[in-house]
Amino acid sequence: MKAETEYVEGTDFSQYQTYRWITDDLVLIQSGDGNENIRNVENEKRIRAAVERELEAKGLKKATGEDAHLLVAFTVGTQVRYKIQGGGATGLDLVAGGPAKVTRGRLTLYLFDQASKTQIWSAWTQDDLEPGSDPDAVVNSAVSVLMNEFPPG
Repeated sequence: MKAETEYVEGTDFSQYQTYRWITDDLVLIQSGDGNENIRNVENEKRIRAAVERELEAKGLKKATGEDAHLLVAFTVGTQVRYKIQGGGATGLDLVAGGPAKVTRGRLTLYLFDQASKTQIWSAWTQDDLEPGSDPDAVVNSAVSVLMNEFPPG
């Protein structure tokens, strides 16, 4: 798993010492239709806890209201793909019953400057979600990959 990032060039990220969530509302279950194994309260809590651990490990402190220098948000998306195994005489072997369905999950984190209300950094990663995977391990791994890119440079 790897991360892709975007950030505002020239930003002095050392000026940011505190953060808060852009909203305390649960965003995963408000997003309408979606995979209920992914869009649920438990995963919302997992993601928030992992992000907070990573931010605090980088020296940022959680704050409230206008005392926060950074606003934090995230989005989660899924996409069903079909996996075809290679190897037959034609280079393709379809498993019995056709190609296997694979759900690919994507996590994106956003950081906004509280004073200017502008996005200053974002990072995203995606990976295939294997049935039966430990959700804590999946979330912690994804958040760790993203936060390894913060601060940039």
